[in-house]
Amino acid sequence: MINDQLVYERTIETTNQREFGLFHFADETEARVRNVFYRGDWPRALPSEIHTQPATVPAR
Repeated sequence: MINDQLVYERTIETTNQREFGLFHFADETEARVRNVFYRGDWPRALPSEIHTQPATVPAR
């Protein structure tokens, strides 16, 4: 919902991993996010592989 108006809705298949993220190009834009709420059966903790795998940055 944006400004209390439904933007998009669909049924999520059970195989969907339901990953969520926000992205912006830090050198091109400015981003501010506030009052974010997510609802649903989301995990309460990060998967263990998040803590063991180093982050990678694709080459430009």
